[in-house]
Amino acid sequence: MSVKRMNFDVAVETNGSVELPDAGPMWITVSPKDHDFVLHKGSEIKLLWPHTFLNPKHFEKLDFQYFFIQPIDGVVGSTETALDFVLANPLWSLSLQQHKILDIR
Repeated sequence: MSVKRMNFDVAVETNGSVELPDAGPMWITVSPKDHDFVLHKGSEIKLLWPHTFLNPKHFEKLDFQYFFIQPIDGVVGSTETALDFVLANPLWSLSLQQHKILDIR
């Protein structure tokens, strides 16, 4: 029996390199790591920050409900510059890894 038929919510996080099968309603997070991604729609897109070759502006016309910038852990200044970016670009929101902030590993 599938988890959907058992009334479980399904959430998937993917780098978007392959299309997902149609499994009915689910939450889809796409976090591309390079330009070779094919999944251009979903619930949210999450980009790591700073990213040397993925420009967030190139993703703004894609079919997502939410747009997130997530600072890379351990990169000095990444949280501050990510915050500067989202304040200047209101389509985007800041995504923080709370378990890392709280040192829960």
